[in-house]
Amino acid sequence: MTGTTSVVDAQEDEPSSTGKPTRVTWRFVLLVALIVGLVTAVMSGLTPSAATVADLAQRAGAFAPLVIVGGTALLLSAMVPRTVLAAAAGAVFGAAEGAVYVLAGALLGAVIAFGTGRVLGRDFVRSRTRGAAVDRLLQRRGLLSVLILRLLPIAPFGLVSYALGATGVRVWTYVLGTLLGIVPGTTLYAVLGANATAPTSPAFIASTAAAVALAAGGLLGARTVIRRASNADAEQQHHP
Repeated sequence: MTGTTSVVDAQEDEPSSTGKPTRVTWRFVLLVALIVGLVTAVMSGLTPSAATVADLAQRAGAFAPLVIVGGTALLLSAMVPRTVLAAAAGAVFGAAEGAVYVLAGALLGAVIAFGTGRVLGRDFVRSRTRGAAVDRLLQRRGLLSVLILRLLPIAPFGLVSYALGATGVRVWTYVLGTLLGIVPGTTLYAVLGANATAPTSPAFIASTAAAVALAAGGLLGARTVIRRASNADAEQQHHP
């Protein structure tokens, strides 16, 4: 039975001799359609805002943690920026409590999106020779790559999660890199949200400066990773 399953999987990975899309291709198309649909829903205002979720959680009483954690996970999977969620949670629950809730929700949402990307996109990406060196680089230095991507406030959290699921990054490497990478930014934006009504306060000013420094560091790190990935891809093309 195992041998039969392997043969079927192998046949799915191969290009169709008739030129028709394979199941692997259709799964990838479904992933792209899902991402486009989610982005469209957010931009069209069809999803609840971060402030709405934070307000619902505040009125949920003892169930507030479940509401804010679950809402954060769903909104991040739907491409809502993590910084906005952290700021909203900080404004409603305070810096420390808001940061903890968003961190838990972000990690949950990251795992959901990663799993979706792995199921729908991994076989398609693995079957493509172009970019194979980059995929191997992510397998070898996945922790550093994930960490840097998560430190970048301009990198769409949900999109990065789906995309990394389609690569060869190991699950626990992804989880650890995500956790380490989102703690600084989430904490900073929760502090900003908690002090939004006092923009001249030392806490707000210090958090703003730290957020800028964090973004600059993330950009420098991303530049290094991109350069290494490009070099690895070039070497693969010269020495297939």
